[in-house]
Amino acid sequence: MRSLSAIIILCCTFLTGYGQITLTATDYPGVLVGTDSLRQLSYTAPLPSLTPATGGSWDISAATDSSAALLSYRVAVPTYHFGDSGVGRISTFTFSQFRSNSVTSTGIFEYSMKANYAAYSLSSLTAAPFDSIFIPAQTSLYSTHLVKIAFPSTSGSAWQSVFSSDIVFELSISAFSLSHQQFTQRRFTVRKDTVVGWGTMRVKNSTGAPSPYVNVLQTQITTYTTDSFYTGSAVAPGAYLTLLGLTQGKKDTVYSQSYYRAGEITPLVSVQYKDAGFSTPSKVVYHHQRLEPVATENLSGSVRFAVYPNPANNTLHFVVPRSVPYQYTISDISGREVMSGRFDGSKGDATVSLLGFLLSGLYHVMVSENGVPEFTTQVVINR
Repeated sequence: MRSLSAIIILCCTFLTGYGQITLTATDYPGVLVGTDSLRQLSYTAPLPSLTPATGGSWDISAATDSSAALLSYRVAVPTYHFGDSGVGRISTFTFSQFRSNSVTSTGIFEYSMKANYAAYSLSSLTAAPFDSIFIPAQTSLYSTHLVKIAFPSTSGSAWQSVFSSDIVFELSISAFSLSHQQFTQRRFTVRKDTVVGWGTMRVKNSTGAPSPYVNVLQTQITTYTTDSFYTGSAVAPGAYLTLLGLTQGKKDTVYSQSYYRAGEITPLVSVQYKDAGFSTPSKVVYHHQRLEPVATENLSGSVRFAVYPNPANNTLHFVVPRSVPYQYTISDISGREVMSGRFDGSKGDATVSLLGFLLSGLYHVMVSENGVPEFTTQVVINR
Protein backbone atom coordinates (compact mmCIF):
# COMPACT_ATOMS: atom_id res chain seq x y z
CA MET A 1 0.00 0.00 0.00
CA ARG A 2 2.84 2.41 0.83
CA SER A 3 4.52 1.68 -2.51
CA LEU A 4 1.27 2.46 -4.34
CA SER A 5 0.88 5.65 -2.31
CA ALA A 6 4.42 6.73 -3.18
CA ILE A 7 3.76 6.20 -6.90
CA ILE A 8 0.54 8.21 -6.68
CA ILE A 9 2.34 11.01 -4.84
CA LEU A 10 5.12 11.03 -7.43
CA CYS A 11 2.67 11.19 -10.32
CA CYS A 12 0.71 13.98 -8.67
CA THR A 13 3.94 15.89 -8.16
CA PHE A 14 4.76 15.73 -11.87
CA LEU A 15 1.21 16.58 -13.00
CA THR A 16 -0.20 19.04 -10.51
CA GLY A 17 2.73 20.72 -8.75
CA TYR A 18 2.90 21.35 -5.06
CA GLY A 19 0.53 22.22 -2.24
CA GLN A 20 0.03 22.14 1.47
CA ILE A 21 0.80 18.85 3.23
CA THR A 22 -0.45 17.19 6.39
CA LEU A 23 1.97 14.92 8.23
CA THR A 24 0.64 11.70 9.76
CA ALA A 25 2.22 8.46 10.98
CA THR A 26 1.50 6.72 7.66
CA ASP A 27 3.96 9.05 5.91
CA TYR A 28 6.92 7.40 7.64
CA PRO A 29 8.64 4.13 6.65
CA GLY A 30 8.67 1.20 9.02
CA VAL A 31 12.49 1.14 9.13
CA LEU A 32 14.27 4.35 10.07
CA VAL A 33 17.85 3.38 10.89
CA GLY A 34 20.67 4.64 8.68
CA THR A 35 22.97 7.60 8.21
CA ASP A 36 21.79 11.10 7.35
CA SER A 37 24.13 13.45 5.50
CA LEU A 38 23.66 17.14 6.20
CA ARG A 39 25.47 20.31 5.24
CA GLN A 40 25.80 23.63 7.00
CA LEU A 41 25.56 26.94 5.18
CA SER A 42 28.25 29.54 5.52
CA TYR A 43 27.59 32.16 8.18
CA THR A 44 28.31 34.84 5.59
CA ALA A 45 26.14 33.28 2.88
CA PRO A 46 23.29 35.56 1.75
CA LEU A 47 19.97 33.90 2.56
CA PRO A 48 16.53 34.53 1.11
CA SER A 49 13.77 35.65 3.43
CA LEU A 50 12.38 32.81 5.54
CA THR A 51 9.40 34.80 6.76
CA PRO A 52 6.35 32.60 7.53
CA ALA A 53 4.08 32.25 4.52
CA THR A 54 1.19 30.17 3.24
CA GLY A 55 2.02 28.88 -0.21
CA GLY A 56 5.54 30.27 0.18
CA SER A 57 8.57 29.43 -1.92
CA TRP A 58 12.03 29.29 -0.34
CA ASP A 59 15.22 28.67 -2.33
CA ILE A 60 18.54 28.29 -0.50
CA SER A 61 20.22 26.22 -3.22
CA ALA A 62 22.53 29.11 -4.18
CA ALA A 63 23.95 29.64 -0.68
CA THR A 64 27.54 28.58 -0.05
CA ASP A 65 28.30 25.57 2.14
CA SER A 66 30.67 26.30 5.02
CA SER A 67 32.09 22.85 5.69
CA ALA A 68 32.23 19.19 4.75
CA ALA A 69 29.12 17.06 5.13
CA LEU A 70 27.88 16.45 8.66
CA LEU A 71 26.77 12.93 9.53
CA SER A 72 23.87 12.09 11.81
CA TYR A 73 23.42 8.46 12.78
CA ARG A 74 20.06 6.81 13.35
CA VAL A 75 20.48 3.43 15.05
CA ALA A 76 18.29 0.64 16.34
CA VAL A 77 17.66 0.82 20.10
CA PRO A 78 15.75 -1.50 22.44
CA THR A 79 12.07 -0.69 23.10
CA TYR A 80 11.94 2.33 20.76
CA HIS A 81 11.99 2.68 16.96
CA PHE A 82 15.34 4.44 16.63
CA GLY A 83 18.07 6.39 18.39
CA ASP A 84 19.38 9.68 16.97
CA SER A 85 23.00 10.64 17.49
CA GLY A 86 23.87 13.96 19.09
CA VAL A 87 26.24 15.82 21.38
CA GLY A 88 25.52 16.72 25.01
CA ARG A 89 27.35 19.32 27.05
CA ILE A 90 28.21 20.17 30.65
CA SER A 91 29.82 23.60 30.48
CA THR A 92 32.50 23.20 27.79
CA PHE A 93 32.79 19.43 28.28
CA THR A 94 30.98 17.43 25.61
CA PHE A 95 29.85 13.82 25.34
CA SER A 96 28.28 11.80 22.53
CA GLN A 97 24.72 10.62 23.00
CA PHE A 98 21.80 8.80 21.38
CA ARG A 99 18.25 9.99 21.94
CA SER A 100 15.54 7.30 21.85
CA ASN A 101 12.51 8.04 19.67
CA SER A 102 9.38 6.37 18.32
CA VAL A 103 6.84 7.15 15.62
CA THR A 104 3.33 6.62 17.01
CA SER A 105 -0.14 7.27 15.68
CA THR A 106 -0.21 10.61 17.54
CA GLY A 107 3.27 11.91 16.90
CA ILE A 108 7.03 11.48 16.85
CA PHE A 109 8.21 11.37 20.46
CA GLU A 110 11.61 11.44 22.18
CA TYR A 111 11.78 9.57 25.49
CA SER A 112 15.33 9.35 26.79
CA MET A 113 18.99 10.04 26.21
CA LYS A 114 21.84 7.54 26.41
CA ALA A 115 25.21 9.16 27.15
CA ASN A 116 28.56 7.60 26.32
CA TYR A 117 31.48 7.77 28.76
CA ALA A 118 33.72 10.83 28.59
CA ALA A 119 36.50 12.21 30.80
CA TYR A 120 38.47 15.47 30.77
CA SER A 121 41.42 16.83 32.73
CA LEU A 122 40.79 19.94 34.81
CA SER A 123 44.48 20.70 35.29
CA SER A 124 44.24 23.84 33.15
CA LEU A 125 41.71 25.18 35.66
CA THR A 126 43.16 23.88 38.94
CA ALA A 127 46.88 23.38 38.15
CA ALA A 128 46.60 19.94 39.77
CA PRO A 129 47.63 17.17 37.33
CA PHE A 130 45.04 14.58 38.36
CA ASP A 131 41.97 16.76 38.74
CA SER A 132 39.28 15.58 36.31
CA ILE A 133 35.62 15.58 35.34
CA PHE A 134 34.02 12.25 34.42
CA ILE A 135 30.72 11.67 32.61
CA PRO A 136 29.77 8.01 33.16
CA ALA A 137 27.86 6.00 30.56
CA GLN A 138 24.20 6.33 31.54
CA THR A 139 20.61 6.51 30.33
CA SER A 140 18.52 9.51 31.31
CA LEU A 141 14.75 9.02 31.10
CA TYR A 142 12.71 12.18 30.55
CA SER A 143 10.00 12.93 33.09
CA THR A 144 7.55 13.06 30.15
CA HIS A 145 8.23 12.65 26.46
CA LEU A 146 9.34 15.42 24.10
CA VAL A 147 6.93 15.90 21.20
CA LYS A 148 8.91 16.47 18.02
CA ILE A 149 5.90 16.42 15.69
CA ALA A 150 2.28 16.00 16.75
CA PHE A 151 0.00 14.18 14.28
CA PRO A 152 -1.87 15.28 12.31
CA SER A 153 0.44 18.23 11.66
CA THR A 154 -0.65 20.90 9.20
CA SER A 155 -0.89 24.67 8.90
CA GLY A 156 -1.91 26.16 12.25
CA SER A 157 -1.02 23.07 14.31
CA ALA A 158 0.69 23.72 17.65
CA TRP A 159 1.96 21.59 20.52
CA GLN A 160 4.04 21.95 23.67
CA SER A 161 6.42 19.74 25.66
CA VAL A 162 7.33 20.20 29.35
CA PHE A 163 9.82 17.79 30.93
CA SER A 164 12.97 17.42 33.00
CA SER A 165 16.04 15.24 32.47
CA ASP A 166 19.16 14.44 34.53
CA ILE A 167 22.77 13.84 33.57
CA VAL A 168 25.22 12.60 36.21
CA PHE A 169 28.88 13.65 36.30
CA GLU A 170 31.74 13.13 38.75
CA LEU A 171 34.46 15.51 39.95
CA SER A 172 37.90 14.74 41.31
CA ILE A 173 39.43 17.98 42.65
CA SER A 174 42.19 17.70 45.22
CA ALA A 175 41.78 21.27 46.56
CA PHE A 176 38.18 20.43 47.55
CA SER A 177 39.00 16.87 48.68
CA LEU A 178 36.72 15.48 45.98
CA SER A 179 37.35 12.01 44.56
CA HIS A 180 34.75 10.93 42.01
CA GLN A 181 32.16 13.01 43.86
CA GLN A 182 28.85 12.59 42.05
CA PHE A 183 26.85 15.58 40.83
CA THR A 184 23.62 15.88 38.85
CA GLN A 185 22.75 18.44 36.20
CA ARG A 186 18.94 18.66 36.06
CA ARG A 187 17.53 20.40 33.01
CA PHE A 188 13.94 21.64 32.96
CA THR A 189 12.71 22.17 29.39
CA VAL A 190 9.67 23.88 27.91
CA ARG A 191 9.41 23.61 24.13
CA LYS A 192 6.68 25.24 22.04
CA ASP A 193 6.17 24.26 18.38
CA THR A 194 3.84 26.04 15.96
CA VAL A 195 3.31 25.35 12.25
CA VAL A 196 3.42 28.91 10.91
CA GLY A 197 3.35 28.27 7.19
CA TRP A 198 3.73 25.90 4.29
CA GLY A 199 5.07 25.98 0.79
CA THR A 200 7.91 24.61 -1.31
CA MET A 201 11.63 24.69 -0.67
CA ARG A 202 14.70 23.61 -2.52
CA VAL A 203 18.28 23.07 -1.40
CA LYS A 204 21.29 21.45 -3.02
CA ASN A 205 20.93 17.74 -3.64
CA SER A 206 23.66 15.20 -2.92
CA THR A 207 25.49 16.12 -6.15
CA GLY A 208 25.57 19.83 -5.25
CA ALA A 209 23.00 20.81 -7.90
CA PRO A 210 19.69 22.53 -7.05
CA SER A 211 17.11 19.99 -5.96
CA PRO A 212 13.50 20.00 -7.14
CA TYR A 213 11.14 22.07 -5.01
CA VAL A 214 9.77 19.94 -2.15
CA ASN A 215 6.55 20.41 -0.17
CA VAL A 216 7.35 21.48 3.40
CA LEU A 217 5.63 22.56 6.59
CA GLN A 218 7.29 25.59 8.20
CA THR A 219 7.49 25.25 12.00
CA GLN A 220 8.78 27.78 14.53
CA ILE A 221 10.18 26.38 17.78
CA THR A 222 10.99 28.20 21.01
CA THR A 223 12.86 26.16 23.62
CA TYR A 224 13.33 27.40 27.19
CA THR A 225 15.76 25.57 29.50
CA THR A 226 16.78 25.98 33.14
CA ASP A 227 19.80 24.11 34.54
CA SER A 228 20.16 23.24 38.22
CA PHE A 229 23.00 21.33 39.92
CA TYR A 230 22.92 19.01 42.91
CA THR A 231 25.12 16.78 45.05
CA GLY A 232 22.70 14.11 46.17
CA SER A 233 19.60 16.04 47.25
CA ALA A 234 21.58 19.17 48.21
CA VAL A 235 22.22 22.15 45.98
CA ALA A 236 25.78 22.02 44.59
CA PRO A 237 28.21 24.47 46.22
CA GLY A 238 28.79 27.59 44.17
CA ALA A 239 32.60 27.27 44.29
CA TYR A 240 32.48 24.01 42.33
CA LEU A 241 30.18 25.47 39.71
CA THR A 242 32.24 28.65 39.31
CA LEU A 243 35.35 26.58 38.68
CA LEU A 244 33.58 24.74 35.84
CA GLY A 245 31.96 27.86 34.38
CA LEU A 246 28.47 26.74 35.45
CA THR A 247 25.67 28.90 36.89
CA GLN A 248 23.01 27.62 39.26
CA GLY A 249 19.56 28.17 37.76
CA LYS A 250 20.98 29.25 34.38
CA LYS A 251 18.24 30.02 31.88
CA ASP A 252 18.56 29.84 28.12
CA THR A 253 16.21 30.35 25.17
CA VAL A 254 16.71 28.97 21.66
CA TYR A 255 14.70 30.15 18.66
CA SER A 256 14.60 27.91 15.59
CA GLN A 257 12.66 26.92 12.50
CA SER A 258 12.24 23.44 11.02
CA TYR A 259 11.01 22.73 7.50
CA TYR A 260 9.53 19.22 7.49
CA ARG A 261 8.87 17.10 4.42
CA ALA A 262 6.69 14.00 4.47
CA GLY A 263 8.40 10.72 5.33
CA GLU A 264 11.56 12.28 6.82
CA ILE A 265 12.36 12.54 10.53
CA THR A 266 15.18 15.00 9.88
CA PRO A 267 13.93 18.42 8.74
CA LEU A 268 14.85 19.40 5.19
CA VAL A 269 16.22 22.64 6.69
CA SER A 270 16.87 23.62 10.32
CA VAL A 271 17.56 27.25 11.20
CA GLN A 272 18.70 28.71 14.53
CA TYR A 273 18.04 32.40 15.17
CA LYS A 274 19.64 35.02 17.37
CA ASP A 275 16.36 36.75 18.16
CA ALA A 276 12.78 36.11 19.22
CA GLY A 277 11.56 37.64 15.98
CA PHE A 278 13.11 34.81 13.95
CA SER A 279 14.78 37.40 11.72
CA THR A 280 18.57 36.92 12.15
CA PRO A 281 19.79 33.37 11.38
CA SER A 282 22.88 32.16 13.21
CA LYS A 283 23.08 28.61 11.88
CA VAL A 284 21.46 26.86 8.90
CA VAL A 285 21.74 23.10 8.25
CA TYR A 286 20.06 21.25 5.40
CA HIS A 287 19.38 17.56 4.72
CA HIS A 288 20.27 16.73 1.13
CA GLN A 289 19.42 13.03 0.99
CA ARG A 290 16.54 11.40 -0.90
CA LEU A 291 15.76 14.46 -2.98
CA GLU A 292 16.55 12.75 -6.28
CA PRO A 293 13.49 10.45 -6.60
CA VAL A 294 11.39 13.38 -7.86
CA ALA A 295 13.90 14.46 -10.50
CA THR A 296 17.66 14.75 -10.36
CA GLU A 297 20.76 15.50 -12.30
CA ASN A 298 23.35 12.88 -13.11
CA LEU A 299 26.89 13.16 -11.75
CA SER A 300 27.83 15.68 -14.44
CA GLY A 301 24.67 17.73 -13.81
CA SER A 302 23.48 17.54 -17.42
CA VAL A 303 20.94 14.70 -17.61
CA ARG A 304 17.90 13.95 -15.52
CA PHE A 305 17.01 10.63 -13.89
CA ALA A 306 14.41 9.47 -11.41
CA VAL A 307 13.92 6.44 -9.15
CA TYR A 308 10.67 5.67 -7.33
CA PRO A 309 8.91 4.74 -5.11
CA ASN A 310 10.88 5.65 -2.00
CA PRO A 311 10.30 3.81 0.32
CA ALA A 312 10.13 0.76 -1.97
CA ASN A 313 8.69 -2.67 -1.29
CA ASN A 314 9.12 -5.19 -4.10
CA THR A 315 9.99 -3.10 -7.16
CA LEU A 316 11.97 -0.05 -8.24
CA HIS A 317 11.12 2.07 -11.26
CA PHE A 318 13.92 3.83 -13.15
CA VAL A 319 13.18 6.84 -15.33
CA VAL A 320 16.09 7.50 -17.70
CA PRO A 321 16.78 10.20 -20.30
CA ARG A 322 18.19 8.17 -23.19
CA SER A 323 17.26 5.05 -25.14
CA VAL A 324 20.38 3.06 -24.27
CA PRO A 325 21.16 0.04 -22.07
CA TYR A 326 21.94 0.87 -18.42
CA GLN A 327 23.52 -1.07 -15.58
CA TYR A 328 22.49 -0.70 -11.95
CA THR A 329 23.93 -1.77 -8.59
CA ILE A 330 22.28 -1.76 -5.18
CA SER A 331 24.52 -1.71 -2.08
CA ASP A 332 23.75 -1.79 1.63
CA ILE A 333 24.91 0.96 3.99
CA SER A 334 28.27 -0.81 4.54
CA GLY A 335 28.98 -0.56 0.79
CA ARG A 336 28.47 -4.28 0.11
CA GLU A 337 26.83 -4.91 -3.26
CA VAL A 338 23.64 -6.91 -2.76
CA MET A 339 22.06 -6.75 -6.20
CA SER A 340 23.00 -5.72 -9.74
CA GLY A 341 21.71 -6.05 -13.27
CA ARG A 342 20.85 -4.34 -16.53
CA PHE A 343 17.78 -2.76 -18.04
CA ASP A 344 16.81 -1.30 -21.40
CA GLY A 345 16.19 2.44 -21.44
CA SER A 346 14.51 2.45 -24.84
CA LYS A 347 11.09 3.17 -23.33
CA GLY A 348 12.39 5.78 -20.89
CA ASP A 349 11.14 3.73 -17.93
CA ALA A 350 12.19 0.34 -16.58
CA THR A 351 10.98 -1.77 -13.65
CA VAL A 352 13.31 -3.92 -11.55
CA SER A 353 12.05 -6.56 -9.10
CA LEU A 354 13.84 -6.43 -5.75
CA LEU A 355 15.20 -9.76 -4.53
CA GLY A 356 13.29 -11.37 -1.69
CA PHE A 357 16.26 -11.66 0.66
CA LEU A 358 16.81 -7.89 0.84
CA LEU A 359 15.90 -6.76 4.34
CA SER A 360 14.22 -3.52 5.28
CA GLY A 361 16.73 -0.69 5.49
CA LEU A 362 18.64 2.02 3.64
CA TYR A 363 20.38 1.15 0.34
CA HIS A 364 22.56 2.98 -2.18
CA VAL A 365 21.49 2.78 -5.84
CA MET A 366 23.82 3.61 -8.74
CA VAL A 367 23.00 3.66 -12.47
CA SER A 368 25.80 3.43 -15.04
CA GLU A 369 26.09 3.60 -18.82
CA ASN A 370 28.86 1.50 -20.36
CA GLY A 371 30.45 1.22 -16.95
CA VAL A 372 30.47 4.99 -16.33
CA PRO A 373 28.43 6.08 -13.28
CA GLU A 374 25.60 8.40 -14.32
CA PHE A 375 23.41 8.66 -11.24
CA THR A 376 23.41 7.71 -7.57
CA THR A 377 20.80 8.02 -4.83
CA GLN A 378 19.57 6.33 -1.66
CA VAL A 379 16.38 4.33 -1.31
CA VAL A 380 14.67 2.85 1.73
CA ILE A 381 13.34 -0.70 1.33
CA ASN A 382 10.38 -1.22 3.63
CA ARG A 383 9.09 -4.79 4.03
